[in-house]
Amino acid sequence: MVMATNNSSISGAVELPNPFTPMAFLPPEIAYQVTISTYIGVGSMGVCDNLYSIMLIKLIGCLLDDDLGCPQ
Repeated sequence: MVMATNNSSISGAVELPNPFTPMAFLPPEIAYQVTISTYIGVGSMGVCDNLYSIMLIKLIGCLLDDDLGCPQ
């Protein structure tokens, strides 16, 4: 019967970073750049989504106006 061994008891074993923090697998400078790029991308998408919502509300308001209606 083979018993499981604890990895910490093996001499020279390399401990892997936490798999739930993907930036831990990258060098610090690249991890910083990727994180900042992600924040910029998420912020840009939030602004675009907000502007799209505002324009959609204005378009609906314009279509419901008395002077302008849906084409018949």
